[in-house]
Amino acid sequence: MDVRTELAVFKTGDYYADPNPTDKNRKPIPHIPIEEKIFPSPPTLEDIKLGGSNDAFLLTALQAIVCFLGVMESLLQDLGSHVMVKFFDTRHEIRHLVIEKSLPQDKTILSASALWVQLLEKAYAVYKGGTYAALHTEVGAYQVISLLTGATLEGDCVPPLQMRKKLADLPAVVEGDGIFLFHSLMNMSEDTPLFIRRKICQEVFQEDKKLLAIWEKWLKERAWMWKSVTEKNHPIYLTHLQIFFQTFIDYREKEDAQRQVLASVLKWVQERKILGLPEGDNKYSQEELDFLDQMKKHWEEQKPITLMSAERSTEEILPRCQYVVVGIKNDVISVATVGRKRPPGFSLFGKGKRKEEEGVKVVELRIREFCEAFRHVYSLGEMRLGEEKVSYYRLALK
Repeated sequence: MDVRTELAVFKTGDYYADPNPTDKNRKPIPHIPIEEKIFPSPPTLEDIKLGGSNDAFLLTALQAIVCFLGVMESLLQDLGSHVMVKFFDTRHEIRHLVIEKSLPQDKTILSASALWVQLLEKAYAVYKGGTYAALHTEVGAYQVISLLTGATLEGDCVPPLQMRKKLADLPAVVEGDGIFLFHSLMNMSEDTPLFIRRKICQEVFQEDKKLLAIWEKWLKERAWMWKSVTEKNHPIYLTHLQIFFQTFIDYREKEDAQRQVLASVLKWVQERKILGLPEGDNKYSQEELDFLDQMKKHWEEQKPITLMSAERSTEEILPRCQYVVVGIKNDVISVATVGRKRPPGFSLFGKGKRKEEEGVKVVELRIREFCEAFRHVYSLGEMRLGEEKVSYYRLALK
């Protein structure tokens, strides 16, 4: 029976075989024994560099883990000529794997990272079938984090609506609170469902049905104008609504009731922070603030966060690339990736600045920039650091 196949399913027993991964054709690869310490100094982001390898997904996952003090040191144990690495199987039970403390003679097989990173790359290759070809099979960074720490995927943190869609692209009626109710309010018509009318009357006009009727009549003549505003502007800010109202308050509206209706709508939008502002100290909408609080809570609870960037690239963010959160302070979120292998001359940070082989790339983004850059935000649960009763698996020399 193939030893590596047995090892992959973790059946009970000790295994004695060639401890080093092979190439994709199962041919042996020369390795050189290593005597230096695994952690000569505390591990940092700067230890992780892509180099000639093609396992950016794995290295990006390690960037997320190394940000939390003490976690990385719990994954590897130096046994002298061998190293024990901790994994979590699909049942989230701890499995220990012992590999030879050596590295491939061909330095392009692994990354240009610190020793602890390269040993984890090697152990991952063993765990995934015993060949270095596993480093070329991309998976989600959150899957690697779960494999190494036992943290399970909690879900996809949903960015604010206007960071995902234009209001003009939504149907006229959308069930929900906040920005959704505002959208229904600004598109109110005779087709608006009764339960949404009641909600609008209650929240915006304090149960005053007369004001609701005046609003509907006022809006009917100007709905096409608001639709034009949403088509030409994205995102919609409070200033867009203020200018839209101000135009009619100044030049067309003479009745106090109509002024009262517009004032009620504007007051509700401002008090609930339905819409943000383009700039200023209080520029964020409540939806943006809630999303930021959610991100901070995950970070403070030491829960890793992985990301997938949007299809369109920016000067700093690569398109459709895996990133991880490596810091949050105030309204600034720091993200990192080792990116992908890029063609010679490619510049990530502008012309003439060759950064593709200089290690970790940390980008600081304010919450609004962050939401525009990333379409998927995956939050994981707590990492498991404590030892439990485990099955011990050994891969020793012949």
